Amino acid sequence: MITGYHNLPIGKYQKTINAMMQHEDDMDAHVAMIATLQELSPEDVYNMPLMEYHEISARYAFMMQELPPAENIKEVYDLGNFHLVPTKDVKKFTTAQYIDYQHMVKEDNKIVELLSCLLVPKGSTYAVGYDLAEVQKAISENLSVQDANNLSAFFLRKLKHSILPTLTYLGLQIMTEFPRKERKEMMNLLWRLRSIFRSGDGLNMSNQ
Repeated sequence: MITGYHNLPIGKYQKTINAMMQHEDDMDAHVAMIATLQELSPEDVYNMPLMEYHEISARYAFMMQELPPAENIKEVYDLGNFHLVPTKDVKKFTTAQYIDYQHMVKEDNKIVELLSCLLVPKGSTYAVGYDLAEVQKAISENLSVQDANNLSAFFLRKLKHSILPTLTYLGLQIMTEFPRKERKEMMNLLWRLRSIFRSGDGLNMSNQ
């Protein structure tokens, strides 16, 4: 039974958020949330006795709250048939691993694919000798939202030391080489990026 972010699989979380975003009305979005988490149809939820609906809603009240602060990451993540080890030192990335990571970090809704760049089967080299799609499936179905946030926060802290100087350089480039009317929007985006990497708080995966 799902009782919090600590045992809600990241794939089901994404599916739930996507279902909720299809509705402008808050009540309809809440029904979509219940339906997805309970693996029911929206019609099943609408036809549910009101007391049962309230009881289930209380169980999933955590979905309306922010994620708890990031914690230390694990040495190994046992997900499905895989024992996945985080590549803690970004200097040990393979070229393919770094390129895939750079592609995924630019995409929306690609947290599972992003994490599959960071979690490698024990004893393996990234994307060599195993099916990357199977690893992504194991992450989607078994890695909790809390663990996903812990991993994202860890790697943001690792990367910020090399990225912050780059962002500072980009700021200088924007101020000297871009037309005045474009500077404000680009600098706002740059400051948001700097804020993310300075905080090292992990991904904002709440629905607030």
